[in-house]
Amino acid sequence: MGIVSYLFCVLICYCWQMKGFYLEQELWHNLDEKKYTQIEADYYLNRLETDKRQMWLWSFIGGFYLMGPVYLLIFKLFE
Repeated sequence: MGIVSYLFCVLICYCWQMKGFYLEQELWHNLDEKKYTQIEADYYLNRLETDKRQMWLWSFIGGFYLMGPVYLLIFKLFE
């Protein structure tokens, strides 16, 4: 049961990060061209693509931080 709750926490972290990723990516696609140059926009879009590849790694790390409170709340309360 512990591994299932950990993987659930990883999935929650990944979905949360991807939601923020897509919001930020949409923001950079819809930028007013007067504020930023095309080079700056391209740089940040490329950086976001690199960050997107690392999302799973950070989700597994974030799953440990999220699993502690979930474990304490769910499993310790029902003992």
